[in-house]
Amino acid sequence: MKRKIYKDKLAIMADFYEFVTGSPLRRFIYNVKKTIKIYYQLDEVITIMREIIRENCLYDKTNTAVIVCDSELEKVFNTNGMHVSELKGKILEQLILVTEPLQGRLRAAWQRYVAEQAAGAPAPADADPEPEPENRNDTATTSKIEHQRFATVYRCDTIPKAVYTDEHARFLVSQGLTEVLCTLPEFDRSKHTFSYRQIVPLVALYFINNKAKLFDPRNGSLACLKEDPLGKVFGVQYVHETQIRDHLKRQVKYVGGAVCMPSSAYEPKQSTSL
Repeated sequence: MKRKIYKDKLAIMADFYEFVTGSPLRRFIYNVKKTIKIYYQLDEVITIMREIIRENCLYDKTNTAVIVCDSELEKVFNTNGMHVSELKGKILEQLILVTEPLQGRLRAAWQRYVAEQAAGAPAPADADPEPEPENRNDTATTSKIEHQRFATVYRCDTIPKAVYTDEHARFLVSQGLTEVLCTLPEFDRSKHTFSYRQIVPLVALYFINNKAKLFDPRNGSLACLKEDPLGKVFGVQYVHETQIRDHLKRQVKYVGGAVCMPSSAYEPKQSTSL
C-alpha cells in the first residue's frame, strides 16, 4: 500500500498541467522569469517557485521551514505565508491536469528528450537551460544550524514520547515561557511543576486569546511572532501550527514522576529552575 502511495506521489509530480484561466501564479512566473510555457510538470513549477523564494529570501531566517510572502507573492497565494509542505497544495489550486491523449503525448516527448540527453545529444534550441549548480547548504543542514540559535533549555529528544502523555510526569517551564503564560488568568503561578498535558492547553489558550494580533484572517495556521514575547521565547519570527509542539518541548524540562520511565533512566540536576 505504501509503495502504491509513493508511486502515486511520483506520478503527480511528473504529470503535465496547465494553468487555470487568469492564474495569478502564471502571471507571477512570467513577470519574474520573463518566459512561460503552456504545459508544466508539477515538479517543474515547484522548483521554479523554490528558486524564486530562495533568491528573494522569502522565508523566515529564524525558521527556514516557513515561507514569508512579500506583497507580490501574497497576491499570488492570497496568504501572508505558509509552511514549505503547503507549497505544493497552493500551486495545485492554480493548475489543471492535462487529460489523455495529450497527457500521454507530452510524457512520451519528455521521455524522448530525457533519453536524448542521457545519450549526449545536443539540447534543442528552445529547451530549458540546465540549472546552475546550487551553492547552498541542504535544507536540513540549514535548519539544524538555525535551531542552534534557539534558547534551548533542554534536549527534548532524550525523553521518551510516553513521558509527555504520562499524567504523573512533572515538568519545569522555562522562565521565558512562564512570563508569557503569566498573562493568562488560568495560569497557576503558585505551582512549580506541571504535567505536559497541563502546559499544552495553556499555550493553545494564549494563541486563541491573541488570535487577532498573531494570525492573518486568511491563514489560521501560521502565527506571526515578530512583535510578540513568545517569538523571543521560541526564537522565531513565524511559527506554523505543526511546529508549536516541538518548540514547546524545548521550553520544558522533565524532572521526574513518570510511571513509564524508571527514575534511574533520568537523573535531573538539583536546580529547581531553568
